[in-house]
Amino acid sequence: MKKTIFLFAAVLVLLAACSKAPESGESAQISSGEAAGTEAYELKVPPEDRNQAFAWQYFVETLDNYYYGLAMENGGFIYFCPRGGKTFFPLCNKPNCKHENSDCNAYYGDAFGYYDGALYALEMSTDPRRFDIVKMKLDGSDHQKVAEIEISEMGAYSFLPAFHHGKLYLYSPSFFTSDMENQEDRLIIMDLADYSRTDDSICTEGNPLFQQYYKEKMYGQSINMDDNRLFELNTVTGEITTPIPISESGLCVNGLYATDATLYYLEGTQGSSEENKETETNSSGFYEYDINSGTIKNCGMPVADIQYALYDEDYIYATSFRRNHDMDITIYILTRDYQLVDQIESTEGLYIAAVTSDRIFFADYFSNTAIDFYLDKSQIGSGSLQLIPMDVVG
Repeated sequence: MKKTIFLFAAVLVLLAACSKAPESGESAQISSGEAAGTEAYELKVPPEDRNQAFAWQYFVETLDNYYYGLAMENGGFIYFCPRGGKTFFPLCNKPNCKHENSDCNAYYGDAFGYYDGALYALEMSTDPRRFDIVKMKLDGSDHQKVAEIEISEMGAYSFLPAFHHGKLYLYSPSFFTSDMENQEDRLIIMDLADYSRTDDSICTEGNPLFQQYYKEKMYGQSINMDDNRLFELNTVTGEITTPIPISESGLCVNGLYATDATLYYLEGTQGSSEENKETETNSSGFYEYDINSGTIKNCGMPVADIQYALYDEDYIYATSFRRNHDMDITIYILTRDYQLVDQIESTEGLYIAAVTSDRIFFADYFSNTAIDFYLDKSQIGSGSLQLIPMDVVG
């Protein structure tokens, strides 16, 4: 049975600290200590959970380090940067390793995440009927197969993998299936605490594509262009609901932040400034949905050309419609009560890859999805935001 993994445009990050920048072809020296000159940070989102401010699907932040995965033709490779550093290194300390295949410590295969002081990877098995779950130390060493997931009976040939909340999720939308008679979404959940597995069929009405996580909930929208509903999946009960309505035809949720009590979201259109001249100033807006009462609060639109938004506990990181073929945009930073506090121009295809406790990381749309710049969050409100270059070694 053919088996492939759908890799999102974003990738991931891991953990360790480096004593020196390696020369070309050299491996990084990795330790578990804090990077020199950095402060202790309080992580508001535990490393086990998918941070809602991560646009990239595979990214991990720990107290000491940032990690992301760089997807290549022969699999994915984990890169790390000590907190306070300006260089990402392959998570590998093997002498003279070229970081090109599965023998490299930085190799993770198809997906990776963090749980209980270790890294976990999802890798294709030599047997096409299953996936292997591999556990490794935080320095990338000691890869050990700890479990496997048999999928031969699933009928699906592609999955959307994610590590979140101490579990591995393998979600297979019905439009990925090879069994045309049994069109149903499938969801496999493996608990990393004991490697127990649940396997459920879930309702497929609307063809939702789940890509965002909060505790035991998954959120996504339909792949159908004429169906703009937001879907919520309770991974414990298997129930799928559509909690918030979309006010106008053609609008969709372009940013979401979930809490126990409220769904915060940006409703808007897709495309470019030229394509949205007639709608961008009067149809988009920020909203708050009260989960208990079912009421929706319209919070307005502080800047007319906002198209997309990421949230964390501190700010909203919004981007404008692209202005040209170079993907130039403006990045607006708003308070959580929707007041504009700062902004910066982003040129030549840079976009937000992940927002961590202390940084905003940027990747180049036209490059090989490596992180190229960051912005220090302590600059926010200064009126003089500056993008700082990042290096990638190896």
